[in-house]
Parts: sequence; C-alpha cells; structure tokens
Amino acid sequence: MRSSLADPALKFRRPGAEPPPPPAFGIADWGGQALRDALVFLLWPVGLLIAIKVIFAVTGFKSPPFVLYLFALVYGGFLLKRMKQNDPEWLVGLFCVYLPFSAIIKVAIIPGINATNMLVILGIGALILRRKEEGVPMMASRPGTGVMGWWCFLSILSVITSMVTLGATHATDRFSEIKSWVDQFLVFFVFINLIRDGKMARRTAVYMMLGTLLVMAMGFEEWLEKRDVNSLDKARLLGPQNQPNSFGAFLVYAVGPFIAVLVTNLANWRAWPLLIVLVVWLRLLIASFSRGAYLGFAAGVAALGYARGKIFLACSAAALISLVVAVPEVVPESMQARLGLSAEQDDFTTPKIDTSSAHRLILWNAAIEMTKESPVFGWGFGSFPVLKGFYTESDVHESDNHNMYLFVASQMGLPALFAMLMVMFRLGWLGLQLARRSPDWMAQSIGMGACCTVVGGLVVNMFGSRLGDLSVMAYVWLTLAVVSHLTVEMRADEAAKKAAEPPKKKRRLP
Repeated sequence: MRSSLADPALKFRRPGAEPPPPPAFGIADWGGQALRDALVFLLWPVGLLIAIKVIFAVTGFKSPPFVLYLFALVYGGFLLKRMKQNDPEWLVGLFCVYLPFSAIIKVAIIPGINATNMLVILGIGALILRRKEEGVPMMASRPGTGVMGWWCFLSILSVITSMVTLGATHATDRFSEIKSWVDQFLVFFVFINLIRDGKMARRTAVYMMLGTLLVMAMGFEEWLEKRDVNSLDKARLLGPQNQPNSFGAFLVYAVGPFIAVLVTNLANWRAWPLLIVLVVWLRLLIASFSRGAYLGFAAGVAALGYARGKIFLACSAAALISLVVAVPEVVPESMQARLGLSAEQDDFTTPKIDTSSAHRLILWNAAIEMTKESPVFGWGFGSFPVLKGFYTESDVHESDNHNMYLFVASQMGLPALFAMLMVMFRLGWLGLQLARRSPDWMAQSIGMGACCTVVGGLVVNMFGSRLGDLSVMAYVWLTLAVVSHLTVEMRADEAAKKAAEPPKKKRRLP
C-alpha cells in the first residue's frame, strides 16, 4: 500500500484484522531536530538579506560591506564548529541553497577560488574527518556513481583531445570554462558521499526545495518589476541564473518534488497549500518566455504522471486537454505567441524569433558535420566556437549550438554522448523504481520528481546547452545523489523482508 499524508483507506478495516502500519507521512522518523536545526541555520542569511532590503526601502540606509563580512565570519564559524563534530549536514544544506545562486554570488576568495570551490574543499575535509572518525571510505560505490565516473572520464579526455587538435594553449585559454565543467563532477562525488543514509537523503530533498523557493522569491520580485513591459527582451525573467532560458531550465529541473508531494497526498488538505507555490512557479515559467522550458515542463509532468501510474496519467491528460479545448483562455496569449500557436501578431512576436530559429538550425548542421568527421573523440572541449566557421553555411555570430547533445557529440564524441545519456537514464530508472516500489511517501515523491527532472531536462537540452552551468544543472546531479541513497535503503529493506519470510515448502509429487 502506498502511504501518504493520511490515507483514508487506513480508517476502514475488517473487524479482527491486524491494524495496518501507521502512515509514513510523519517526518519525525527522518526529520526531527536535525531538520529543524539545519533549516534555522540556512535561513539566517535569508533573514539578514530581508532585513537589509527593508531597512534600505524604509530609510534609504545602505548597509556597509563590513556587516556582510562580519556575518560571513560568524556564519562560517558556526559551520566549522558543526563540521568538527563530524556532522556535515549543514554543509550539505548550504550546497543546496547556494548553488542556484552561484552565478550571481561568486564570492571570489582568492583568484581561481570561489564559494563553490570552497564548499567542495570543506566537503572533502568533512569526508577526511569522517574516514578518520568512523573508518569509512571517502568515496563509496553507489547506484549511479559508475556511469557518472565514465561521463567524468570522457569529459576530461576531451580536454586532452582539444589540446591535440587546437594546441596546448587552448586549455589554458579556456581554463575557466573547463573548471566550470569539471566542478559539476566534483560537486556530485563530494555531495553523494557526504549524505550518510536515506534519512539524510530525505532531508536533503527538503533543502533543495528550500533553495527552489528562494529562487522563486527572487524571480517573483523580478516579475513584479517587469510585468507591465511590452518588449519581449525586456520582459523575460533572468532569475539568479542571469539568463532567461537558463532560468526556465532550472524551474523545470526543480519543480518535480513539489508536484510529486501534492500528487502523492491529494487526499490530505495539508498538502494543498503547495498549489499556491505551483501557481507562482507557473507564472515565473511563463515569464521566462523559454520555448524549451515550456516543452520540457510538459514532458516532465507527463513522466511524473507515468511514474505515479498509467491510469493517473491518462485521467490527468484527458482532464487537461478537455480544459484547454473548452476554455482556451487558460493558456496565456504570451505563451501561445512564443510557441507559435497564435495566429495574431502582438508585441511579443517579433522577427527576432524567426532569426533565432534560423541561426539555431545553421549551428545544428555545423555540429552534425563536425561529429561526422570525428565521431569517436570529437574535436575536443571548447572546440565548437573555434571551428564552427568552417562548417556553417553563413556567418553566425553565436558560438553556442543550442543543443546539449550536439554540443557533446561534436566536441567529446559519440561515446561521451552515450555516457551522458546513460547517466540521465540511470537517474530516471532509479526514480521510477522508487516511485513504484518504495512504501514511503517521501521516497515516492522524490522518485517521481526525479522522473520529471530527467525527462524535462532531456527536452530542455534539445534547445540549449544547459549542462555545464552549476547554477542551472546542479539539482539534477544532487537529485541523483539523493535517489542513489534512497535506492540503497529500499533494496536493503526489501532484502531484510525477504530474509525474514519463512521458506516456502516445496510441493512433493505423489
């Protein structure tokens, strides 16, 4: 039986029958004091920023920089004190909250070292301390780490390929891009080993949801400022990712757990306030004016519905289609225009959209031709902007080919593309198994959310290279880490139950 916030079926049972297990919604078994302490710690900087904004709005007084530096010093001191107790949970939560904002809050400590690198260094230190205190390995093999390791290896190999094809100086010239690309692997492998067990994995999912809410708060503030603008370019929300398509992609990656928690607990009124969050989220997605994000959201929701059940998916799809056909006004005109569904031209429909699509096709063809000439190793990391001029039919100023699959195939080769797809498939498969097999409502929700993230991400990356930016893609890799731990827990529980069952008697032939 699938547990939920409060399953009505648990209230009715046959007289004399054994009482069913209590519903697993209560978070006391995996939340408790650890979750409360971490949330309070993570909300400290949020409270400080709100106080600074309110004081500035009321009095016009701008807080001096030393206030932020002093707060960072005290905040870091509390974090280090907690880590010395061999408890990396606050660091894990800080990872979840900070990474979506890493594009705008870089916190350059020394040249080449920013806040993301510092968190990774602290994470490695926590793993070393844990090995010293508990004797556990720093890096353990878990579901998903194998394919991620191959993806990491082939990515690094492409850097060597670029040095062969374009010269040794190419790697030094693009060091910052290479470092940003490698950061995602460092974050994943450190993060997955910082999580101790399934309970901490569930709490980590809550920290990721908190990070999403903070991103939405920033996006909503921006929307209030831009909602009356008539120009498409000026009206598009940038978000903390500083780019509309990247902001839309992040929204698609991060929304899965919110929808899944609501879907899993439809019978309980305590889950329904999530509708408010989802309405605000949808408003922000529309205001990103990202066609890839629109299509990715539709595909992700379909995948989430499939993970929940085929009947649920069919009924939901039928209800949605009926609503759109009966009341087409529910689809905003700006979204219809952006997708090309509106026959009328308005302020948001400009020739730039057609020009953008034409340039994208030219760049796609160039990437395909590059892949044909070097299908195994590609031309090396960062080679497309340098070599695209030899393959484009006409001059195109843009250097991004706007397709993650062609980005990888042309620069890293088809084996690297296969490895990347296997990582995504692995995440989706593990998520589907959790959604279908786990008896715990939170694990089910995380699994369904993972399915939404994967399928939505696969579609979004058909229209842009959204994989190497941690502020956009971090939650995909963090979700893989969370799902991996929950899978280990689920398999261990299933093995224990199977071992506890009495052996079946073999029937003897007469």
